[in-house]
Amino acid sequence: MENRKTGFLILHYKDFKITDRCIASILSLKEGNQAKIIIVDNGSCNESAEQLQDKYKDNQMIDILVLDQGYGFSRGNNIGYQYVRKHCHGLDFLVVANNDIVFGQKDFIRLIEGEYRKYRFVIMGMDMIDTRSGSHLNPKYKPKSEEEIREWLVQLENLKTKRNLRRKMMYRFQQSAAYPVYVKFIRNKRPDVRKQKELSMQYADDRVLQGGCLVFSKTFLKSEEHLFWPETRFYCEEDLLYLRCRQNGWKILYSPRLQVWHEQGASFKAGSKSIKERIESGIRYNTESAKILLAQMRRQQNQKQ
Repeated sequence: MENRKTGFLILHYKDFKITDRCIASILSLKEGNQAKIIIVDNGSCNESAEQLQDKYKDNQMIDILVLDQGYGFSRGNNIGYQYVRKHCHGLDFLVVANNDIVFGQKDFIRLIEGEYRKYRFVIMGMDMIDTRSGSHLNPKYKPKSEEEIREWLVQLENLKTKRNLRRKMMYRFQQSAAYPVYVKFIRNKRPDVRKQKELSMQYADDRVLQGGCLVFSKTFLKSEEHLFWPETRFYCEEDLLYLRCRQNGWKILYSPRLQVWHEQGASFKAGSKSIKERIESGIRYNTESAKILLAQMRRQQNQKQ
């Protein structure tokens, strides 16, 4: 690790090709040969982990951890993060990314260093482009209020009990081959899409960041035992991270200078057997996570009083 000041923590699940593509994009960076790459197999229970181990067994830059079961997004990343803190000393930055991220900017690492010198961020997000629609996924939104979270929980309960057919049909359409064509046709006509594109071109420090790819600076790495805390299985990790930043007085930054490509939901779909299962899992995990988020918001409010 002598000259390796930037690390990449990638959470892998089931799909060898997607993760291999992500790794290849890191290795192709101008300073990719000076980075440390940690792959966490999050309980794939198929041959994909062995494929990765076999392909990269002679590459000293890459460590592959194989977990005995799937621990979800937060816990899986936290296990990888604990490995980083124990074995990868001296890192200035840790890039935590989904396996469906592609790093296309050859000077990505230098851009991180430049933004840190200028802004001294603790956590940074970047412009994230959906490979299917071309839409900009970052920054996400301003933090939700307690009232908005409670309202969201009511909507989730309605989805679960009423089994809203229209929403299910829309979800099915979004998975079809026709959806990218539809999005391309309407994206310049919808005000919210245009607004998101405008937001993606501006620096911000008051927005929740998309968790598909985040950069953590050495300030975080030296002081924190967990990446994501409190742990959720899926969803709301970004909201909880925003609360944590504000509580600790950390600089959280969205930078339009850095850019990655994201095949949205690829890793989640790899583990789902059907559209029905995806919908039901999404409702369940969103409900669990929203309750954790609401409890954490209340806890912080009580600490201020």
